[in-house]
Amino acid sequence: MKFQNQVIIPDKYLIKELRWELWKPLSDYKIRNKYAYFMTNRKLDSEIWVYPIRFSDNYEISKKGKYQSYTEMMGKLGFPGLTKISYSDEH
Repeated sequence: MKFQNQVIIPDKYLIKELRWELWKPLSDYKIRNKYAYFMTNRKLDSEIWVYPIRFSDNYEISKKGKYQSYTEMMGKLGFPGLTKISYSDEH
C-alpha cells in the first residue's frame, strides 16, 4: 500500500545514515544473551543492522545504572518504521 506523498528512501542513503550513527551489520557484532538491542526490521543491502550497545529490559538492572533501559532511547535511535527492539533470545 502506498500512501499519498510517500517518499521511498533508497537503501544506500539509509545505510549511510546508520553508519553515521555507528550502527553495524549483524554479521560484525556478537549478540549476547539477556539484553535488548535496536535492529532494523528488514534487510538493507542483504544485512540486518544493529546498534552496538546493549540495553536492559529489566528494571532492576537498569536501576543500577550499568545498562540503560531501551525505553529511554526509543525515539533517539534509527528511523521510525525501520527500527525495532529485538531481544537476544530471539536470535
